[in-house]
This record gives sequence, C-alpha cells and structure tokens, in this order.
Amino acid sequence: MKNFILFLIAGTFLFSSCKQSNEKLIKTEFKKYIQNNFDDPKSVKEIVSIEITDTISVEKIRFIMDMNLKVFHLTDSLNKLRDELNLNSIENILKTAKRGDLSTQLLVTYYCTQAIDLLNDRFKIINERAILESEINNFLDSLKQETPKYKYIIKYRRNFGDDLLLCKDVCYIDSLTKQIYFNIEEKELSEQISDMLKYTNESRRYLEKVENNRNEYYDICGKIENLSIPFVTYSNNENEKGNKTTSEWVLINGIKWAKCNVDKPGTFAKKPEDAGMLYQWNSKIGWSTTNPMVNSDGGTTWNAAMPTGNSWKKTNNPCPPGWRLPTLAEQNKLVASGSFWDDLNGVQGRFFGKGENRVFFPAAGYRFSSDGAHCYKGNSGYYWSSTSDGSHSAYGLECLSNDADTYNFDYGRRFGYSVRCVSE
Repeated sequence: MKNFILFLIAGTFLFSSCKQSNEKLIKTEFKKYIQNNFDDPKSVKEIVSIEITDTISVEKIRFIMDMNLKVFHLTDSLNKLRDELNLNSIENILKTAKRGDLSTQLLVTYYCTQAIDLLNDRFKIINERAILESEINNFLDSLKQETPKYKYIIKYRRNFGDDLLLCKDVCYIDSLTKQIYFNIEEKELSEQISDMLKYTNESRRYLEKVENNRNEYYDICGKIENLSIPFVTYSNNENEKGNKTTSEWVLINGIKWAKCNVDKPGTFAKKPEDAGMLYQWNSKIGWSTTNPMVNSDGGTTWNAAMPTGNSWKKTNNPCPPGWRLPTLAEQNKLVASGSFWDDLNGVQGRFFGKGENRVFFPAAGYRFSSDGAHCYKGNSGYYWSSTSDGSHSAYGLECLSNDADTYNFDYGRRFGYSVRCVSE
C-alpha cells in the first residue's frame, strides 16, 4: 500500500510538472502565433488562462485537416458537374448543329468535348468519394487505438473597438515532439466526422443520378455526324505528330522540363507516368513509392530529423548530370502555363503546358514526415523546389485533381515528395 501511495504521488507530480511545462510552452508559442496571424497583435491584452480540456491524437488533427481539404475538392467537383453537365443545353446545341455551318459545328464539338470530359471526371469523383468514405470509416475504427495528445483552451482578452472581450482559441500539443497546432478545430471532433459523412452521402446520391443518365449524354454526342472531337495525346517519340520536343525535355515558358520524375539518385524514371522515388528536402536519398518502404541506399528506417540548410546543396542534388531542382519562380512559370488533370496510360496526374509542349506529372502521393507512411498515391502529387523559407519550411508544387499551385510547406521538409528536374 505504501509503495502504491508513493507511485501515485510521483505520477501526480510528473503530470503536474508536464502540464506546467506545456502551459509555459503554449504561452510562448501563442505569442508568436498572435504576431504572425492577427492583424493587430497589440489588441491582445493578456492571456487569462490555459486549460487542458481533453486528449486527442495529433494524427487525428492531421486526418481532419486532410479530410476537410478532400471534402472541399469533392464538393467543388460535384458543383462543377451540377453546373456544367446539363442535358437540355446539349440537346439544344444538337438541334442547332443541323444548320450545318462550320462555326456551329465547332461550337457543338467544343460542348461535347466538355461533356465527355465531365463524364470521365465522374469516375474520378466516384473514386475520390469511395477513398474518402473508406478513410473516414478506418479513422472511426482507430479512434480508441490512437495515442492521446493534449488539447488546451486558451482564453485571452482582446480589444475590439472600445470593447474588451474574452476570447478563446483551441490548441493541441504533441507531448512527444512538443509541436503545437493552434486554432485548427472550430467544431467538436464528432461534428467534423458527421459533416464529412454527410458530404459523402450527398455525393453518392448525386453521382447515382449522373450514372443513370450517362448513356443519354454519350448518345447525344454520338449522334453528331461528320464531326471529330479532338482529344489530346501524349507521346515520347519526337518524330510522332504533336510532339516537337527532344526525347528528354519539354520547353515550357523558356524552361526545359524533364519528361520524367527522378528515380534513384542520378537517374530518371523510364516513363513519364512512372512515379520514381520520393525525396526529403535537401536530401539525395530516395524513398520507394511502394511498400515495404526502402530507400536508395537499401535502408528501411525513415529519417524523421528536420533537414537543414538555406538552399538545396549541389552535393545533395538527386538529378542526373546537367539537371537540377527548379526554383519557386520556375515552378510558378510552369503553373502559369496552364494544366489539366487526366491519366496517362492508366496513371492519374496533371498535364502542364499547351499544345505541342506538354509535360505529365504523375500523382505519386507523398511519404509522411514522422513515419514515412505513403499517402494519397493516385490522388495527388507533390514536387519540391530548391527554394527554402526559414529553417523548417520549403516551397513546392501541389498537384490535385482540380487545381495545381505552389505552396510554402510549413515544417514540411521531412516529407517525402517527388522531384522533377529542369535543365541547367
């Protein structure tokens, strides 16, 4: 009994000590958060209290952030289908095509091409919805198995005009890494999951309607006689029609882009649709895009240390000789060239460029920063630039099914992303 009491006292002391340490850390980091995110940091007068209210896994937080982004993209895609895939408008255009003039036929060709593209998109949306629903269900199953982390409520006083109001923010802290997440979750976890399931159910009902009408859509476009709908093709053979690039690169906005991802250090993947290997920022060690995970040196233990440096060193350049990583400015020029999501030989990804000068970026997914878990292959692609931002962040290109843009991957250097080189 005596030993039990001593153990209980020691445990209480350790918890109290840990709690005080966390509160001190939160107070310091919250002040930085105010400086970086509030329009008027001086409006915050004092921190009233920091209270631990619950325990939740940082993995859950990451899941919620990823799922919210997916739900947004899914909803956006569904709205696109609702707005543009209109049976009546296509029927009306079909009637006007009987006039036979070239301009009208070209208009019909354009709208039917759009309709076919949207019909093809529905398969991708169905797939995305199924993946989303599966991940939500897996998440629900794993709730009791997750390692709990600490959730705090920060109360503080802030001036709004002449009023001094009591405000609060949510904060999560990983007790192992001491990484802090501010103001991520406005709703309770159960409400978040409920909203996600509602979106997936709505999407299922709408997609069933699209599925039931698909034959009519195809039939209408198929009735247009003497019209050929131009489809974009991609070729690796410089002698084939529609591709005036060399066998290794495509010229886009004055920059020579490699046609393939980097595979093992110093080599390109064999085909544009091949994923190649994934690299952490400023590292020359590649990681496989298949499991079991293995790196280019034969190792199987993920490196969770934060990569250092203000630029990607030449000695760590994984590109073949004569090639290097693109800068942020060069990736922005690529985005400005225009892009669309499609598949190449059955592999999902995004095409950049116009006309004869196009390059394909496969959706190779990424490896997660803490454990190297491979995520979202076939749904998204992430590509490093050589441009850094501070000691923890770096810029890169994000390729999603409905958008592509460059981002500052805050605290993201440990992630394993693809590398697409440019000519030196």
